[in-house]
Amino acid sequence: MVSFIKTLPEIILLLVPFIGILIYTFYTGSFHLRRYIRYGTHKNLVFGALTMLISLILVFFLIAIIISMVGVLKA
Repeated sequence: MVSFIKTLPEIILLLVPFIGILIYTFYTGSFHLRRYIRYGTHKNLVFGALTMLISLILVFFLIAIIISMVGVLKA
């Protein structure tokens, strides 16, 4: 397998935008869920739940990417 990523700084630079998107989706989801708790509108519940689900999926992708990057660094 040919690997284009060789050093740790390259891995960190690849993960920074991914972590930023993760933080943004988590913040947006928690914002909508707080508005649902305060005002009781179901639209906020749906948006909050969907963005939190996307955030959870991104966490699993981030874990998988980190595990594969560690394998690349060890090789």
